[in-house]
Amino acid sequence: MNQHTPGPWHVGKHSHLDIYADEQQIVIPADDMSLIEAKANARLIAKAPEMLEALKWLINADDEGEIEQGQYAKRGLALARALLREIEGMDDGL
Repeated sequence: MNQHTPGPWHVGKHSHLDIYADEQQIVIPADDMSLIEAKANARLIAKAPEMLEALKWLINADDEGEIEQGQYAKRGLALARALLREIEGMDDGL
């Protein structure tokens, strides 16, 4: 259920603030933030598709019984599953 622009995404080569998928600009930073904050946001946002892939891998590994279910794993996996539902739009009532 991918409704987002497919990755990989990358930070612009010239401004280091804009986010691109191939050559298509997909995110432009807000004007009211510092340069340091804008660069940090750009790096984080550019890695979103890879983080989503890692999240799906983690949940799949748990579904396959490959993760030991200790206290921290249970809490982390519950958070991961909730986050994935939000990302995929399963919690927005539509």
